[in-house]
Amino acid sequence: MRQLLPLRVRPATWAFVPIILIMWFGYLNFYTGPGAPYWDAAFSRPANAFWFGLPLVAAVNAAEFFRLRSGRVLRSVVITRSALRLFVAHSAPGFAIAAVGYLSLVAVEVVRGGVPSAGYPSPALLAAVLAVIVAALAFGAVLGLTMHVIFSVPLAVVLTFLWVTVPRSDGYNLGWRHMAGYGLHECCETFAYTIAWQAWLAPVLVALALALLALAFLSAGNKVVVRLGALVAGTILVAGAFVTTSGMTANSSASRPVNDLVCAGDSPIICTWPEQAGGADGAAVSDTLRTAFASAASRGIELPATVTAAIRPEEPSSGDDITYFGYTGPADTPAVIVAYADAITSSRVCGYDNLDEAGYQRLTRASYALALTMGGGPNDVLPELYVVSAADEEPELMSPEEILASLDVSPDSAAAVYTEWATAQSDCPGKKE
Repeated sequence: MRQLLPLRVRPATWAFVPIILIMWFGYLNFYTGPGAPYWDAAFSRPANAFWFGLPLVAAVNAAEFFRLRSGRVLRSVVITRSALRLFVAHSAPGFAIAAVGYLSLVAVEVVRGGVPSAGYPSPALLAAVLAVIVAALAFGAVLGLTMHVIFSVPLAVVLTFLWVTVPRSDGYNLGWRHMAGYGLHECCETFAYTIAWQAWLAPVLVALALALLALAFLSAGNKVVVRLGALVAGTILVAGAFVTTSGMTANSSASRPVNDLVCAGDSPIICTWPEQAGGADGAAVSDTLRTAFASAASRGIELPATVTAAIRPEEPSSGDDITYFGYTGPADTPAVIVAYADAITSSRVCGYDNLDEAGYQRLTRASYALALTMGGGPNDVLPELYVVSAADEEPELMSPEEILASLDVSPDSAAAVYTEWATAQSDCPGKKE
């Protein structure tokens, strides 16, 4: 018995080009800026465009499984390997189209972002992508197995389109957004973040629920028992997805595991993500940090012995000799020095979240002084300061001369200015450590 219909007459044959074009149309409209040199970013950014091809993917499977049902090849008695084999075999063309479209967008993101060979995409992120595709295929299969093609195909297009668009426009029931896979798009823009476990598990549970339902309708045994069991199991899975995402905000990112960090050297020890270490700017940024560390040490400034690209924990251990350095820009020496100095002073300041205007001014002055001790030029590491002449006027950027006069720090006095400020932060109850 032949279970596969000839590819030349399959719905996937005529749907291939439209699906790819729709994905690319969405991509060209959503992504015009530069890419990100990070594997998870390259795999997550195209999701917002990739979704718009899924309604046609579901429609392809609706038509395919209607043809399968009409061909009278459904002979399995229970949900067995034969039902699974039928689902996989007849969903393969639709899956291939979705995968080709998605991976073509990923390839462009890899090239545009200059993603290095070091590192790899998060398996959880790939699981979420796979789940979104399987959910569309399974939904189309259920429609194709339960109604005529003139109804199943339009319903597959309309309902899948609503599923991938309406939840993400709902600003109140954010759990639905993550169940629909919206976390794919917004999880991973920088090195230090990956997709949160709730944001990938929820679409996986939804996909499993729909796949169980599709397998139940592929079975020709005791239909009532099998389909009722699949419906109950699917409901439990969807409820689990809903509970998993309840309480989530629009943010679907989580701190990347620190085990992924690559640490090297000493004075200081520098820990970066694999893509950073293997990127074009990685070595230059590390060299700048070491030079800055040595320069500050020569001026009597003691800095934390480790610089890490990890996200600062909510409640870091007291006394951690670590600088959390989230710089992701190019290897521009002044910019790296400024970011390094700011990371150190913001972690040492007393009561960071409750600083008044005077406190921010002292913090800015200390950061500038520290940047000078790190070898930064007086004008190269100068912060931008603004002045407001009247309450109803826009802030006006001060000139470099005015900023220098306001800060009143020179290369000769920088070490003393920073040391005085740091000493004042050492014993306060609100210290951010």
